[in-house]
Amino acid sequence: AEAMIKEVRQKARDFDSNKAMAMVNVGRQQSDLALDMAMINYQQAKAVEAQQFFAQGVQAWPGNPRIKELRTSFVKGASDVDKAIQDFDRLY
Repeated sequence: AEAMIKEVRQKARDFDSNKAMAMVNVGRQQSDLALDMAMINYQQAKAVEAQQFFAQGVQAWPGNPRIKELRTSFVKGASDVDKAIQDFDRLY
């Protein structure tokens, strides 16, 4: 979106890009906040809430680079829990 705004700004010198950039920034902030809340809920073992916040983060800004990072953390965390359960079952 940022690139498109800059392109329009170059073609139409009278285009006020401030409002458009503000919308982009709001979307980024909403996404980051939702992803932060997803991580907090995940750490508190609130999977349903974490999933809801994660979805909100993706919806607010699908291109957020933190999405991949958090998804990887969630999958790794789930794998670690599975491994711990298997180790517990095997040892006891």
